[in-house]
Amino acid sequence: MPAMLPRRPKVLGWGSIVGIMAITGLAVGVLLGVIGELLDLDGGTMTGGVGASMGVVGALLLGQRRAAIAALAARADQAKPLDAP
Repeated sequence: MPAMLPRRPKVLGWGSIVGIMAITGLAVGVLLGVIGELLDLDGGTMTGGVGASMGVVGALLLGQRRAAIAALAARADQAKPLDAP
């Protein structure tokens, strides 16, 4: 029975990362806007969380992308024959 290699990691493209960050910013902005309206706060009081949430999501996605690229590189190194330079 052949040895099973781990599944090939999926590397997120830059367009996907930017899209996910934009959707996150929109969703958090709407949520915080509704909460601010319900609590009758000024418009700028609740908007600080939008940038923070986008930054956190972006950092997590970039970390995941780097890990996937590193796993692909390690997998390529494993697949090389021993006598290859």
